[in-house]
Amino acid sequence: MPKQSTEKITALYCRLSRDDENEGESAVVPVDKRYVAKTTSFTVLGDYLIKQGKSVLKLPFDEVERVIGKKLCASALKYHSYWYPAKDRPMANVIYNTGYDVKSVDLKGRVITLVNPTLEVV
Repeated sequence: MPKQSTEKITALYCRLSRDDENEGESAVVPVDKRYVAKTTSFTVLGDYLIKQGKSVLKLPFDEVERVIGKKLCASALKYHSYWYPAKDRPMANVIYNTGYDVKSVDLKGRVITLVNPTLEVV
């Protein structure tokens, strides 16, 4: 039986896609055009992130829960992909719209690391 690797892999969401190599409109939705409902309970998280003003932010899941005022859903605790922007992920879109990208998601340690390349490293 082959030995299983214990190496961990961190995925980084890239704002560009292969579709950007093609002519025509990009498949990546620009920040100013990404849809997030104004009534989503996650807008408070966006306000919180903007106030932090840090280029790198380690955010424990329990802090996210405190800010949004409710427990995270099971998918947030089980799947890395939950934290990356997509049409059906309003919290991830709110994070993205604040200028932060997901650097890593530690499901076991229950921490998400965000980076904002537009802010100076402090």
